[in-house]
This record gives sequence, C-alpha cells and structure tokens, in this order.
Amino acid sequence: ATNSWSAEVTLDTRTSTASAPSLSVDAGGNAIAAWVQSDGTANSVYAARFDGAAGTWSAPALIDGSTATFPVNTATNSLVTSISGARAAVAWQHNVATTGSVYDLYVARFNGTSWAAAELVEASASNAAQPSVAIDN
Repeated sequence: ATNSWSAEVTLDTRTSTASAPSLSVDAGGNAIAAWVQSDGTANSVYAARFDGAAGTWSAPALIDGSTATFPVNTATNSLVTSISGARAAVAWQHNVATTGSVYDLYVARFNGTSWAAAELVEASASNAAQPSVAIDN
C-alpha cells in the first residue's frame, strides 16, 4: 500500500444506473465491490474483486444467477459485502413477488477462484431486513 488515493476506476460499463453499492476492504488491501444494476430484463447483482497485491480489479461478475423476472431490492443497505483474503461474500434482498412487498435474503460466496451459485438463506412470509454478512479466515 502506498497510503495514497489511486485514480478512479470504472468497474462496469453498462448504461443503466447502478444502485445499492457496497464495498468491503480487508487488512491486506483486498476489496469486494457489489451493486445492483439492470441486465436489461430485471435488476441483478454484480460484484468485482480488487487484488491488493496486484493492484487490479476483476471484471464484474453477475452473481445472483437469477432468471426470475422479479427484481433485486435497490434500496440503500439492501446489499452487503464482506472479504477476507481471497474469499468474499455478498448478501442481498431479492423480491419474491411483483408487488414488491416481500423480500427474501440470498448470499453468494467467492472461494478464491470462482463464485458459488447464489443460495436462498431466508424465505419467510415476512421481509428479510437489515442484512449483514461476515467471513473469516
């Protein structure tokens, strides 16, 4: 680390607005950035990783794996991230109905090599609220 700001980097070149951004950085300078953005059909979850040793960002990856037409929540604090070394996790609220009245909670994990399929971790009849995620070594 050089203890200075780097130049800004554009992580995604889609023309639709990105919302609900989340950024986590570990002690080694590695980072995970995630956001919600339209894929042309519905709002989807994307993530990019920063390698602190190499000083480079990965290409953004679509991580929600959803083919549903119901959108991901775009509200502030509806998507959260965590990183530790080469491993990361992203959790988000995903709508289960066209009314937008009930959100379930999903999580996707990066194992150092690839993203695992998103997993449903909460699916009650009520909203999953105030998501939080953590990862350790």
